[in-house]
Amino acid sequence: MQRLIDATPLGRTGRSEEVAAVVAFMLSDEASFLNGIDILVDGGVFAAVRDR
Repeated sequence: MQRLIDATPLGRTGRSEEVAAVVAFMLSDEASFLNGIDILVDGGVFAAVRDR
């Protein structure tokens, strides 16, 4: 886990309220055009470790 945290551009784990805010947006009318996509709420870790 520490290696993932170290690879994350933010340098920390996510907070539950950060994930909840993304979920709330996806459930809102403002996200009505979203369709069939993956939303990564990972602080950038996927992009950071993808090229390694």
